[in-house]
Amino acid sequence: MYPENQPGSLAERLFRLRKAAGLTGDQLGERLGWQYGKSKVSKIESGKQLPSADEVRAWAEAAGHPEQAAELIGLLAGMQITHTRWRQRLKAGHTPVRSDFGRRTREAARFRNAELVLIPGLLQTAGYARSIMTQVSAVYGTRALPLTFQGFVPLREI
Repeated sequence: MYPENQPGSLAERLFRLRKAAGLTGDQLGERLGWQYGKSKVSKIESGKQLPSADEVRAWAEAAGHPEQAAELIGLLAGMQITHTRWRQRLKAGHTPVRSDFGRRTREAARFRNAELVLIPGLLQTAGYARSIMTQVSAVYGTRALPLTFQGFVPLREI
């Protein structure tokens, strides 16, 4: 699951608006005048595509809740900032990000973690971590993955 479609996210809120209006993806796409309506609705609701502010406003209106447009556009703005920051951070690949995480892990006196979707980082195997980073790379458009995981401590060595 992408963070973009978790409970309370923009994608999830747009999905709920469409469902509450009793619309299918095809019907909403048709109302919005989108050429590939069902596909675009599906991509937005799954968090694979960010809508524009105008598209969010039109979606809220088509679903019968124009009063929610401003709040939804605020969620969109937050997502755009987060997405841009991650893209900038990943320009150099995953190695600096992973190294920074490893440094913070070594310096920490206590760990607290609540993870509902992924295996927590300290319990991940190298293969699992590589798989997750490959998926993240696809979302953020970077291909550079570390060849090794410096500072990676497999569970069996703890």
